[in-house]
Amino acid sequence: MLLGSAAWVFASPVGSLAGHVKDRNGQPLPGVAVTVTGDGAVGIHHATTDVNGLFQMVGLPTLEALEITAEAEGMIPFTYSGLELREGEITWRDFRLRPAGAHDILILYDPRVPYHETALQGARETLPGPVTVLELVGDKREDSRHLRDALGKRYNAVLAIGSAAAQLARREVRDAPVVYTMVLDPGVEDLHRVNLCGLALNGAFAEQLSVLKRLKPAARHIATIYDPRHLAGAVISLRRAAGNLGMRLTTMPARNAPQVLAALDSLRSRRLDAFFFLLDPSLFDAGLFEEIRRFSQGAEAAFIVPDPSFVAVGGTYSYGPGFREMGIYAGRLVLHIFSGAAEPSGIKVDFPVARSFSVNAHEIARLGLTIPDQWLQPTTSGGATASAPPDTQRQRAQR
Repeated sequence: MLLGSAAWVFASPVGSLAGHVKDRNGQPLPGVAVTVTGDGAVGIHHATTDVNGLFQMVGLPTLEALEITAEAEGMIPFTYSGLELREGEITWRDFRLRPAGAHDILILYDPRVPYHETALQGARETLPGPVTVLELVGDKREDSRHLRDALGKRYNAVLAIGSAAAQLARREVRDAPVVYTMVLDPGVEDLHRVNLCGLALNGAFAEQLSVLKRLKPAARHIATIYDPRHLAGAVISLRRAAGNLGMRLTTMPARNAPQVLAALDSLRSRRLDAFFFLLDPSLFDAGLFEEIRRFSQGAEAAFIVPDPSFVAVGGTYSYGPGFREMGIYAGRLVLHIFSGAAEPSGIKVDFPVARSFSVNAHEIARLGLTIPDQWLQPTTSGGATASAPPDTQRQRAQR
């Protein structure tokens, strides 16, 4: 017997959210707008705090990553990212808002990586107001515990220097924007979450190789050594840049020091015009850098390095933002977010447009390379210093 059709309606599990919003002195803030958004929110949910600074919301989706934001005129908005509610329970989240212009910033960095200190100096020079620096010790559990303790202060933003610091911030920081700098591969390291944005360590490949073509027009063959677990994406970009300039890139994968040395042995039989040093602090130490420098010198190949400090110890030239600028630019991104001009999800992965050109005069002469006269600037002592190549020079970003 035909009974006809029936419609079944399944009710989604719902949860509740409540909390207090207070000022930096702990006084309740009435009239604050609280909103819940996110892919799982199915629209935008609104609430307003009462005279006691209390807000309440019911009927919110559970087991979905939500974004909860408190906003008040003259105050810095504050967001909890990735919050999940449970069915049949009230989830409490309190906010403490600071006046606009008052920012507390936490910087994470690993002091065991020497050039991270240079980026730290650049960031501190850029950021106004109170800045707290938390040094990583290299133990994940201990670093996580120290960060959780520090986050009790409710910082307005976190700036992470290096991959280890960025990954730690990704795991622990949910309720503040995170700007990272000098990370190996943001994609591989899952740094594309809604409250994260920042800078990759290696970049500007086309511009660096364009300098090589100006210094050595006949350059055709370049090589690099890299760890495919960390820099496969960078190698793809480098290969594309080389191909566009009529060069061929030879890549040698390596995951540890013995494999780096074996890769250098394999390259000795090849004719190379340049070695491109892709920076990876988890693979290369000072000893391996020196091995690569000696290899490049023996091969009569230009040694392209990422920062003037590497030029000073044997690199042929560097053309890029440099470590200090990586810190400065990250600081500008933090201020850019504070200004309300952008959210981390809108910035995603960026790269400084400022460039500095540094050359090792001894190596330039030894290799028989010539620096174009227009790249040189006279000094007060009658000598000359190298400046950024005019055909690739770009203006410093104003964040």
